[in-house]
Amino acid sequence: MPRFEDICQRIFNGTDAWRKLLFGGLIGLVPILNVFSLGYCFSYARQISTVGSLLLPDWSTAFKRIDRLFLDGLIVLLPLAVFFVVFWVLGFVVTTVFSLFNPLSWWIFSIMETGYDQYVPVACALLFAPPLTATALFLHLSTGRLQDLLRID
Repeated sequence: MPRFEDICQRIFNGTDAWRKLLFGGLIGLVPILNVFSLGYCFSYARQISTVGSLLLPDWSTAFKRIDRLFLDGLIVLLPLAVFFVVFWVLGFVVTTVFSLFNPLSWWIFSIMETGYDQYVPVACALLFAPPLTATALFLHLSTGRLQDLLRID
């Protein structure tokens, strides 16, 4: 099994790896353009799964297929948004039900003034959405079907 250090060394020893990562990070900070950065990451994952090469693709070749880059970004964004919203709403419902039907929680929340209950929905979303998104993207890379992005088994 390859070591993490060996993989990182192979990635960062590529030509202009730091420049590619810096450019991708800067694009990831811009609200609309971050979809292209997600698409670049997904196309990199596709390259690793099909070719096996750990060299980062050049941004100039990625921008030649800008429509594919954008669609790949949407492929990443779709399950992330769906899973985040689903688990945020689920955490909100659980928190609301718990606070309505548990008299002990009324007493605890009154002692704590405005308590931790406002962070529970976000914590549920942040805990479950990223691993489910990674699993969905792995399934999509394995099968190539869009239905696998939202499949939960």
